Amino acid sequence: MSRLGDTIRAARLKAGLTPKALGRKCGVAESFINEVERGTKIVSDDQAQRILKVLGVKDPISTELEVAAEPDVPLRPRPRPYVIPVKKPEEKVTPEEQEATQASADAWLDALGGVVKRVPIMDGDGVVIDHRLMPVIGGKIEGGHPDKVLIYRMEDNSMRGFRVFA
Repeated sequence: MSRLGDTIRAARLKAGLTPKALGRKCGVAESFINEVERGTKIVSDDQAQRILKVLGVKDPISTELEVAAEPDVPLRPRPRPYVIPVKKPEEKVTPEEQEATQASADAWLDALGGVVKRVPIMDGDGVVIDHRLMPVIGGKIEGGHPDKVLIYRMEDNSMRGFRVFA
């Protein structure tokens, strides 16, 4: 038996009604009332409240519904760790060091040419602003031919409806 079935049965016996009389008052069949009391039939919340209202039960909402109706307890936000920013001393890069760094980067790109590709980032005027390294998977970069892929940077959100963001 279920708790709801026990509650309905106790209230029906207290009111002195038969399952047939209770079924007539609620507009359901006698077999429905019997199945609910035995716990073999699952009743919707609205139907259960109507049956209990006909029986004169003061608080027709079961304990499960009361728990579900309680508001959620707001959780405390996690405290953020306090971090003191430390300024790094500016390092001046000489042109020779910059060329050496660029040469080593180009050597790595040549070695990883089949796996990683430099994709240009272009602005509205068609000028290359920057490059981004993207992985080549199955001979394609995000579904496109590696030589035809580019990233377009928008100035504003005017094409937001087409899922193009600034």
